[in-house]
Amino acid sequence: MNGEDPHEGDEAASPHRRGRPARTSRDQIVTAALGVAPGGLTLQALADELGVDRKTLRYHVGDRETLLALMASEVFRAEFNRIPPPTNGDWRDALRWYAHAVRRAVITLGIHDRFPLEGAVGLAAMRQAELVLQTMVDSGFEIEQAGRGANTVVELAMSSARDTLLRQGQANHPQYGEAMAAMQADVSEFTMLGQVLVAMSAELNENKQFEFNLDVVLAGLAALTGKS
Repeated sequence: MNGEDPHEGDEAASPHRRGRPARTSRDQIVTAALGVAPGGLTLQALADELGVDRKTLRYHVGDRETLLALMASEVFRAEFNRIPPPTNGDWRDALRWYAHAVRRAVITLGIHDRFPLEGAVGLAAMRQAELVLQTMVDSGFEIEQAGRGANTVVELAMSSARDTLLRQGQANHPQYGEAMAAMQADVSEFTMLGQVLVAMSAELNENKQFEFNLDVVLAGLAALTGKS
């Protein structure tokens, strides 16, 4: 999705119209863009979808990178609002809620590494991040511990989303198949590894590994800091 719109260069030197272009708004543009298949998202395709010219899109969203940032921000905002944050004061619940929201947002965006996610998370989730960090500090975490802990679960959520996207449309994770093929030369040498790969590749619940990873991180945070 980082490919350049072949029509964008022609417009780079074109002056913007005076006054506000009619017929569309920034919110309408972002909503329409989220409905376009990732591989087909160009300013021209979006202009055709909305029935406007590219100059109108440029007036409202600037360039394609800005549009991608707006799309990411909207998806993160929607995901954080879809399920209210926990209010019981439990730092584990707060981190779980935050991690699941980030993971859902990245999966919704589709091609995670081609969106400016760090900026989107910062803009769309500042209040939520503040809530999570405050919950952790109120539970006795030091500021640095809270920050590193929250950052760890965000990285974990993004990694899990990446695996989910890789597995879409396939029965098994592609890396499992590659590993199994590599072991065929001498299966007897990798008896245990083969059993593990077979068991994990047959796992239908792709959330199970993510939940296990979260359990490990939360247990590790509790053991490291002595927080119950």
